Amino acid sequence: MISSKAISGAAAAAGYHFEKNSQQANASHDKGAEYYAKGEVRSAWGGEGAALWIGENGSAVGQGAQVEKEDFIRVLEGRVRDLMGPREAEDRQLGRVNKGKHEHRAGVDFTFSPSKSVSIESEVFGSEDARRAHEIGVQAAMDFLEREAAQTRVDERFVKTGNLIYAKFEHSISRELDPQTHTHVVIANMTMHEGRWMSLSNERLLELRTTADQIYKATMAHELQRAGYRLEFAPDGNFELQGYAQEQLDEFSLRTQQIDAWLADKGIDPSQATGADRTLAFYSTRAAKTAPDSAELQREQWLERGQAVGLRAAERNEKGRMELETTTPRQEAERAVAMAREHLNEREMAFSRKDLYANAARFVEGRASYADLEAAIQREFKSGELRDRPDGKITTSSGIEAEKFLARHLEAGRGVHVAVMTDAEFDRSLAAWERKKGFELGEEQCNAARMILTDADRFQGVQGLAGTGKTTMLEFVREAAESKGWAVRGHSNGAEQARKMEQESGIKSGTTARHLIDEEIKEKDAMLARAALRTLDRRSSLSPRPDFEKLEKDRSVTKSQDSGGRRYYITRSGETYTAALYQQSRSVEVRNLRHAGLTKKTYSVGRDGHVYRQGGSLKSEAAAAARQGINRSVDAFFGRGVASLPWRALVKHEAKKALGRHENWSRAGALRSALVKAQIGIGDGLARSAEYRALQAQAQSRDADKPIRILNVMDEASMSATTDFNKVVRTTEQSGERTVFLGDRLQHQSIGAGTAFEQAQAHMPTVGLGRDSIRRQQTEEAKSIVGRILDGDHAAAVQATPAIEIRHAQEAALVQHPEKGREQSDALRLAAREDNAAVIKKLAQDYVALPPAERDNVIVITSTNADRRGINEAIRDERKGRGELQAGVKVETLERTDKTASESKRAASYRPGEIVQFGASYKQIGVEKNEYARVEKTSTENNTIRLRLESGHSVTVQAGKVGLQSFRQTEREFAPGDRIRFTKNESLTRHEREAGKVDGDRKLNGMSGVVMKIQDGVMHARLDSGREVAVNLREYRHIDHAYATTSVSAQGQTKNQVWVHHNTEGGRHGDRETYVNLTRMREVAQLYTQDVAQAAKQAGVRLNKTAAGASRDEVRAYKDEQQVKQMNAGRGSGRESAARSDLAAGRQAAAPAAASQAKMARPAAQPAAAKGRDSGRGR
Repeated sequence: MISSKAISGAAAAAGYHFEKNSQQANASHDKGAEYYAKGEVRSAWGGEGAALWIGENGSAVGQGAQVEKEDFIRVLEGRVRDLMGPREAEDRQLGRVNKGKHEHRAGVDFTFSPSKSVSIESEVFGSEDARRAHEIGVQAAMDFLEREAAQTRVDERFVKTGNLIYAKFEHSISRELDPQTHTHVVIANMTMHEGRWMSLSNERLLELRTTADQIYKATMAHELQRAGYRLEFAPDGNFELQGYAQEQLDEFSLRTQQIDAWLADKGIDPSQATGADRTLAFYSTRAAKTAPDSAELQREQWLERGQAVGLRAAERNEKGRMELETTTPRQEAERAVAMAREHLNEREMAFSRKDLYANAARFVEGRASYADLEAAIQREFKSGELRDRPDGKITTSSGIEAEKFLARHLEAGRGVHVAVMTDAEFDRSLAAWERKKGFELGEEQCNAARMILTDADRFQGVQGLAGTGKTTMLEFVREAAESKGWAVRGHSNGAEQARKMEQESGIKSGTTARHLIDEEIKEKDAMLARAALRTLDRRSSLSPRPDFEKLEKDRSVTKSQDSGGRRYYITRSGETYTAALYQQSRSVEVRNLRHAGLTKKTYSVGRDGHVYRQGGSLKSEAAAAARQGINRSVDAFFGRGVASLPWRALVKHEAKKALGRHENWSRAGALRSALVKAQIGIGDGLARSAEYRALQAQAQSRDADKPIRILNVMDEASMSATTDFNKVVRTTEQSGERTVFLGDRLQHQSIGAGTAFEQAQAHMPTVGLGRDSIRRQQTEEAKSIVGRILDGDHAAAVQATPAIEIRHAQEAALVQHPEKGREQSDALRLAAREDNAAVIKKLAQDYVALPPAERDNVIVITSTNADRRGINEAIRDERKGRGELQAGVKVETLERTDKTASESKRAASYRPGEIVQFGASYKQIGVEKNEYARVEKTSTENNTIRLRLESGHSVTVQAGKVGLQSFRQTEREFAPGDRIRFTKNESLTRHEREAGKVDGDRKLNGMSGVVMKIQDGVMHARLDSGREVAVNLREYRHIDHAYATTSVSAQGQTKNQVWVHHNTEGGRHGDRETYVNLTRMREVAQLYTQDVAQAAKQAGVRLNKTAAGASRDEVRAYKDEQQVKQMNAGRGSGRESAARSDLAAGRQAAAPAAASQAKMARPAAQPAAAKGRDSGRGR
């Protein structure tokens, strides 16, 4: 870990690092002072600047030289001699004179600390390899910072200098006398440019600190593994040496315990604390520095303490890890860089260089050096996989290709399909529909409906602001299209949004994810059918029938299955077989008329070609029926997994043994044999013909050349990532159908990468529903607030919203800390947290004070899941206090963890105790699809995860080789009357599927409702749709309270009142959140916050996803940001607002008004006949 602290002054820094530490002690070999090993220098100058700074003796201090106190003070004071320029060789001091007083910022102290097990190995057991690994890691991080962060300001521009001067001080003991390897790197506020010393602009230094931290840890891990140590990594890139138990680490972690206790006392969960939280806790709990004993003298005490907990040095390989690996460091570096690229590209089309370096260092897990990573990154740039953008960000070739695909295919969809109806038919349908409904659509609603129904484009878009009646328009579109024989289907990015669309428009809807899965299944079915038919057509009529038993056993043959249950066998040469096309039955059943047709005789063709008969008597036929029934029951009970094979075989063998001798098999006569063979042949021929026709229909179902009269509607398209958007485009083309994309580019965007909906509007016919079509807001106050947002004045909208502000703790903090500085800012941060808790309590009191019926007309919106949980608990506490919630039941629930695809392939991403769910069945380990397991242990060395199944058995799986969805287990209380929300569809068991139930019976994800009762482990609830459900709490654990919602989940909802909780210390607040939050209301909005002024500032921050290609706005914003930083650097700290004001004033004349920026632009091509309307409905 790297922590940072500004240095208050040269004298103070010298007192800290010299008076009670090791420099003088090393010179005199004083064992009473702290040092690591005899003869080693405890301090050293570093950086290219160390070879350029000239001391009083006229010579440079030099890299690696011991730091002398006098030189140290002069460097921090900014006393320099230029090597070139007008003041060459003169003594001068950097800084400026302010009111007769010289001012110069001394520098910053970066403290590097490894994990506790490395400190124990280094200091308790005296491992030189462990200490050396730490120091090499420190140097790698500093080399990175010197190259990437060393800069100064020249003529109002930032200029890279590539040199720093810093002093390193090595320490071994914490203030609490625990073993703690750490290095202070004091970076001076100076850098040389063109032979002249200048002040260092440290913005990039601080910005890249977290990236340098990952490089430090990755390099240290690499060196430790080379030395033979085995490591276990955590998801964040931290690691411990194998062989140390947590109890042993805790014994020597007093500082960590102090920090965790302080966080807990402030109401902060230590496991969820941010880096800033822990830094604040670190400095708030730090005791006064005392001169510690040396590590050598402390070692005896440490070993005594360690004996009590069984402490011993970590075991090591005789040969280092790198010598034992089958892969090379270059290969590991390339893999890590590829994973980092994919990880970042999953969420953003463009990302920063520092994030690329940080994640590559995290993913490499010490298997390659920083130099290997750097080389791998440069190779990706050279190959074109990574590409620079003009705004300083990086994009990828795959991202660029995805955006090109989007544009190309949308453009190709213009006019290639068929219209639903003519203009005249549209007018008649609209008039009839409006007479039936009793109101008219607005002009823009009519324009949108006319485009959808009368134009022949494969892809179309509707850009509609919140509350403009998009679903009302869709209701008419559905009825008109169905009247012409078209099917209309819908899907949306959220289950709740899909339910709303179906409820309000009548369009049968599901999630986009489910839609894409269904389309992929159809495409796979068609592909398999085409391949099987091609193979059959190429075969000669004399070709022997494929041996399907042999194909099943052949491991080189790929097995697949379509949605109808047909099994396919694909050979290496590409031949595809399915048994039904080559059906060759060996038996036939005939009802026995002697027994009134209640029993059956069986005729079977043996391997010798003869026909054999079974049955004839009631006893023999009953025995055969009984054995068949037993076999079916055994398969149903045990399943068909490999693990159950011995049990199934045993039961079937015993059944055959007991009943087989009573089945009465005998050879049939010649005539009967001929009749049986003829009957089998005719039946097989008919079956093969029917199967051929069925496969032909399946193959032709995805004939894109034939327009299919199906209209798909994708709602909330602005929340779709480019990858999913492109999948919808591709599946629409493959199916020959049409798709209409509905969305709002002002609302929240996708969690995934890209701005597909915004980009799509330039490449497909798009009609806008603008502010003239808004019908949702019913009061003048609500209309005014929304109008200010649409004018681009988000701050004014927030300030105009009635607010409840609680800032008692913050006001008290200002009284206690009147002087601006770190102490005041830290105190205000803590006070704001305290005030936020009071705000939540007040909101809960106000909510519960409402009559129950009125609560249903209120939506409570917040930004983060942490605050959402806090509000839910506060409201429940108030309700329990009023006696509204009684007989609560504690339930173990599951919350999904946030892992990208790259992270899910790393064993280190999974923590012991996490719950995982299998996404498929794995016969090799006896696991069924949707089965749960608990993570017991992970091995980053082998990238494996040991799981404990619910059956009690343990299995080990390779991360990335099996599909796992991970969850965090929590405990929640539910009681009758609680508002709840289901967060995942309930999975059907294998027995339920075999009983004929389908997934649609368990669609619960996103549904909200009220608990009716909890009895015998079953929760009975009534959903908001009126449907009643019962879930087994032992099997289904994806339930949460639903009194509050996040802004993203609120999208698509409408209520009379909106209560917005705005925690200024939590969440990424900005323009899209403000727009979504305040446009949910029909009548009233209420703001709850600890700081209205700060909330207003945050409300207008632009939060946009990136595209692969930088837009002009992004390039301009980047240049603006650089200019602000340069202006700040010239003015000193605390002037950012002034710099932004100056920049805004300079742009004011050229920039368009905010109102015109927010105004919805009409597309160039509008439907021909637009009806003039001035009334309509909003959703």
